[in-house]
Amino acid sequence: LAWTAGASETAWQICINNNEEALVDVTENPYTLTGLTPATTYSVKVRAVCAEDDNSQWTSAVQFSTPCEAITVLPYEEDFENYTTGVVPDCWNIIATGSSSSYSPRVSTSYAPSGKAMWFRSGSSTYGNDNYAILPSFEESLDNLVISFDARMESTSSGVLYFGYITNINDASTFVSLETVASSTISQNHVYNLSQMSIPAEARIAFDWQYTSSYYDCGIDNFVIRQLSTEAEILTYSLPTQTEEATIDSENGAIAITVPNSTNLDALVPAY
Repeated sequence: LAWTAGASETAWQICINNNEEALVDVTENPYTLTGLTPATTYSVKVRAVCAEDDNSQWTSAVQFSTPCEAITVLPYEEDFENYTTGVVPDCWNIIATGSSSSYSPRVSTSYAPSGKAMWFRSGSSTYGNDNYAILPSFEESLDNLVISFDARMESTSSGVLYFGYITNINDASTFVSLETVASSTISQNHVYNLSQMSIPAEARIAFDWQYTSSYYDCGIDNFVIRQLSTEAEILTYSLPTQTEEATIDSENGAIAITVPNSTNLDALVPAY
């Protein structure tokens, strides 16, 4: 914290969250607060100590939020159902490039794969050409993780969703795309094995919803981030005649898939 002295005073008191029963007495400006709780919003105000029993008025209060600690428990799952619409989820970050904050990435039911989702809109200068959502940090190295998520787009021909990483959560220019997520107007699941990608240490997983024409929306949802197994992972599996998406149980090495009754299974060549 730093402030401008009102006169020649050399001592101050800091009030945290309006608790005037536990003031912090300081003689340094700037001053570093310690012992704060991660992922918490604080309100602070300062006053000068002019003499014994003589203090100035309090400054106006300012707010700040402490950063989150890295996620330590896996799998990490997020479906956004416990958030009210219009907020940024805990420990996520966003970079909005539009002139109106009304269109920054946030939790919404609009174009959600199911229920609520992380929502993007990109387009003109009002919405921003690129808008970014950044996942929490993880204690586990990213190259030991597998990420699964659902995506749904307003259009298959306008707007592009990029999956990648970012090295500075305040600087969009540090975003690096690793995959272009296939566009679909119905919910589609996507699974990426991060061990097959080159991601720097300390980077964060991120998404960029990029404008291509007019303005269009996108939703991402149902995140599961888990540690990579020491065994071979079944990431995707499909048959040419399947009637619905395969259900993959990587932990037990099993796949359930439905095909028409008359299908010659011996003639099918799977894709995986």
